[in-house]
Amino acid sequence: MSKLTELNQELHALREKQHANIQEMKDAFEGGQEISVEKKQAIEDVNVELETLNAKVNELNALEVQEARLEDALEKGKEVKSMPIHNDEPKEVRKSLGGQFMDSNAYKSFMEMDKRTLTPNLSGIHK
Repeated sequence: MSKLTELNQELHALREKQHANIQEMKDAFEGGQEISVEKKQAIEDVNVELETLNAKVNELNALEVQEARLEDALEKGKEVKSMPIHNDEPKEVRKSLGGQFMDSNAYKSFMEMDKRTLTPNLSGIHK
């Protein structure tokens, strides 16, 4: 049995005991009896003990949750992902500025002009 389970059981038993003591004191008070200082102090002492035990249980719960998260992270860290060492995919070859110019529409239309006079065909403009 884990320490957390033991502490939870102890905390539950202490709560039941405290509830019974308070119920007994309530019944006695309603019956007209005075509550002694010793009984009040005993209730306070058990309340302090309950708080201490509850803090321990909460701390152990937090530690177990953290431990579970770390175990999951460790398991995920053990997984090996295969990745290529070299990227063998062909890269797009970028054209130089000259190559881009030669592929442009402006250059192509210039090359189609009348090469003897090096003037564009502007027959529609001159009259």
